[in-house]
Amino acid sequence: MASTTHFTTSTTIHNPSLPLPSTAHHGTHHLLSADRAALLIDKAKSVNQLLQIHAAILRHGLEQHPILNFKLQRSFSSLGRLDYSRSLFDRTHNPNVFSWTAIIHGYALHGRHQEAVVLYFQMLSNGVEPNAFTFSSILKACPPELGKALHSQVLKFGLDSDVYVRTALLDVYARGGDVVSACQLFNTMREKSVVSITAMITCYAKHGDLGEARVLFDGMEKRDVVCWNVMIDGYTQHGRPNESLDLFRQMLSVKVRPNEVTMISVLSACAQLGALELGRWLHSYIKNNGIQVNVHIGTALVDMYCKCGSLDDARVVFDGMINKDVVAWNSMIMGYAMHGFSQSALVWLLRGGLYSIP
Repeated sequence: MASTTHFTTSTTIHNPSLPLPSTAHHGTHHLLSADRAALLIDKAKSVNQLLQIHAAILRHGLEQHPILNFKLQRSFSSLGRLDYSRSLFDRTHNPNVFSWTAIIHGYALHGRHQEAVVLYFQMLSNGVEPNAFTFSSILKACPPELGKALHSQVLKFGLDSDVYVRTALLDVYARGGDVVSACQLFNTMREKSVVSITAMITCYAKHGDLGEARVLFDGMEKRDVVCWNVMIDGYTQHGRPNESLDLFRQMLSVKVRPNEVTMISVLSACAQLGALELGRWLHSYIKNNGIQVNVHIGTALVDMYCKCGSLDDARVVFDGMINKDVVAWNSMIMGYAMHGFSQSALVWLLRGGLYSIP
């Protein structure tokens, strides 16, 4: 490991909240310790700042410092530059568990699950033992069957009591539809966080046991937007739109701010009921509260208006969408077909490139 005591540099280190300068100030001597560099990394707000900090770290011979490498990898990943994170990892001599975990977490974070799993097994083959954060990262990335197999490794490395690992395992069993194992794991947890309770509610709701899900939900002292969304969407997905909308009203009454996921669920509930006026109110709420009308919200609005019988409103939303995927086109086409405008539906099929005349 490179020494972290005294170094001579031609780069001035300013306040940690500011980016490092990219030009040299010759003839002066300054000090950069590993602790100082770590603070700068934590304060960085952009990829450009991180690149400048990394350049200073290289000039000071700190490039093999394990904690700095870990922090740089993590920061580059969180700012969307997984390529930089991987480059750092590949240049690290004998990476420790922190470096391995940082790159595994980065791939998992960006949805590159297969690569995360491959890296995990490479880490094991290199004789590096995983820690709790490694497991909480890889369990989120792997398919349920592999996640269940990894449970034995959690036990092997003595990490089964860690609340984050247990929550990740709970999510694995929930995703795999193993409600019994999920319940057993949940009931033996000494500490139940909002995340772990939400995972169990998700498990119940996904498999239609909304009664048990609601018992857990009502028993929570604090509920974040994710928890509200799971319960609201559970009612919507299982054809109980009135309860979904009642819960949404409760959510607003306790000042929890809805997000995109919330609005998609309640718009779907309105569509099930054919509640046009309520749907219009929700549309106004979206506009007035700064919720971006992206392709997902836009498609939910089109679907709601079509199912509530207002093709004109659906068309206005559709025409205003910058990006339209096949689901959005299908919603508009099905709206015309549903209300007896079969010729218009065919025209829209041709416009959307979803059908061609032989």
